[in-house]
Amino acid sequence: MAKDTQMPELTRDDVAALIDILRKAGRPMTTDELVAALREAAAQG
Repeated sequence: MAKDTQMPELTRDDVAALIDILRKAGRPMTTDELVAALREAAAQG
């Protein structure tokens, strides 16, 4: 996952994970929700 900085640098895998997260959610998500979901996805491998 991208490093924790003010301006994160997302990798191609991060972007793919975010797209998948949004598709599965089927609804708009807040930035906090997206960050939490991306961190969870990164922790799962």
